Amino acid sequence: MSSKRPSSVSTLEKAKKSRKSINLSMKMDVIHRFEAGERAVDIASALDLTPTTVHTMRNNAEKIKSTVESASAVSASKVTRTRNVIMEKNGENACNVD
Repeated sequence: MSSKRPSSVSTLEKAKKSRKSINLSMKMDVIHRFEAGERAVDIASALDLTPTTVHTMRNNAEKIKSTVESASAVSASKVTRTRNVIMEKNGENACNVD
């Protein structure tokens, strides 16, 4: 009896793409290209992205622009916080308990 799906090597070779982080400068590049009139498919192929990702960036353009305005560096991809000096001292004291 045959199975519903034929087992073939080609389906096994198709590996799921891994997620990649897109920094703010690339997002702004996508938005500028849209504003210049370039098509989503052309932008996606030029930047090695999927068209769906490019459309999502276009739809979130206002949020991305406000983030860029508030960010200190356009190349920042993560927002991190540093620990307060008091927190550092409390952490050191907690580790030195006898």
